[in-house]
Amino acid sequence: MKGILMGLLSFYILALSGTGLSSETNNNSPEICCSLTKDQCNDLAVRLTNLEYKLKATSETPKIVFSAILFDGKTQTLGPFNAATTLVFAKVLTNIGSAYNSNTGIFTALVPGTYYFSFTVFFHLKANLYVTLMKNADRIVSVWDNQGGDTNDSGTHTVTLQLAVGDHVYVRLNENKQLYDDANHYNSFSGFLLFPL
Repeated sequence: MKGILMGLLSFYILALSGTGLSSETNNNSPEICCSLTKDQCNDLAVRLTNLEYKLKATSETPKIVFSAILFDGKTQTLGPFNAATTLVFAKVLTNIGSAYNSNTGIFTALVPGTYYFSFTVFFHLKANLYVTLMKNADRIVSVWDNQGGDTNDSGTHTVTLQLAVGDHVYVRLNENKQLYDDANHYNSFSGFLLFPL
């Protein structure tokens, strides 16, 4: 990028000096022409510096994204448990930046920023569903459904959170509730960094 801009700048200067004319004036005075050329060079140098700064900032933005599913094709009911339990979405589909731990089910913020999270859960057999997205020890959003006339229900929640380095985000199955999954992968947990702060 810098090479292209410098080439254009050089071409522009040569073109002006070869004609003795400026695009901004019809005065052929060498002093005016040189003054305008110097000002235009300074303007282009400032623009080039700004573009370099933006390019560097863009290339240094960390890439953090993950997506995981609950089981790897198993047909299984999870729960009920006597206490709230962190869901371990063990089958990782994407984990760029390695911020999600598939052994614990916990996402850890590596950089301060605004993050997007989404989770989907499924149950059947007329069980109650109550699942919560947690930030550290705080409940952020939940999906709730109780026994109804049908036997299959699912719920999804999305949220954006401002996180500090080391903050943890995870999905928790609340006590006496359960989930169901099979080869169709009904349960998932995903997140990504929108922008650093």
